[in-house]
Amino acid sequence: MVPIGDLLQDVKLAAIRRMPKLVVLTGGEPLRQPVGPFVNMLRDAGFHVQIESNGVFAPDPELAYQLDTDPFVMLVISPKTHRIHKDVTRYADFFKYVLDSNSIDPDDGLPIKALDHPTKSRVARPPRGFSPAAIYINPCDVGDEIGNQLNLQACAKSAMRHGYIVGIQLHKLIGVP
Repeated sequence: MVPIGDLLQDVKLAAIRRMPKLVVLTGGEPLRQPVGPFVNMLRDAGFHVQIESNGVFAPDPELAYQLDTDPFVMLVISPKTHRIHKDVTRYADFFKYVLDSNSIDPDDGLPIKALDHPTKSRVARPPRGFSPAAIYINPCDVGDEIGNQLNLQACAKSAMRHGYIVGIQLHKLIGVP
């Protein structure tokens, strides 16, 4: 007879194996190099792939093809400068911004600047007609409870007014650096 603990463990492992696996390419700037071949390897292994980019570089041809044809390869643009590459917006599935309550454009509820990055006017915006439901806003972590609360409130207000989705940095809420 199989002990119930072992059986339960087998059931849990089987459930985990059936779950979609997601790999997120981020940090630095993934589109600085041709990531298309790597994304192909991940997809062949059964992973869903999300690439987070600042939008300055266009995707390599292999990645561009994947973004056009594979619904499980997605591109998230998180602009840090006043403009993004002209070709990148056609591949963007989502836009993501970090909001500081002291730097929000009252017209569209998006940030004027991105963190401490210098910009000529304001950070790049999604193209006209881009769905507000595909725009994520996250409160900026400024290191103090009052400032963080103001940023969270600003996100909530902007999301309610413009239809954006509020995201949070869960690792910071649970105390993981």
